[in-house]
Amino acid sequence: MKLPFLKQVCWVNILFFIMVFCLFVITLLSGCGTKGDLYLPNSPKVSTTSN
Repeated sequence: MKLPFLKQVCWVNILFFIMVFCLFVITLLSGCGTKGDLYLPNSPKVSTTSN
């Protein structure tokens, strides 16, 4: 079975879309397995007292 639309697409475009898709998947999977909240916590406020 021949796919006629593949002749019209440049191989560089196919490579580009494959790379973008791989980077997307890697970005999604980078959060897997991390413990804790997936946001940056607020920095604790330091109270200064003078004696």
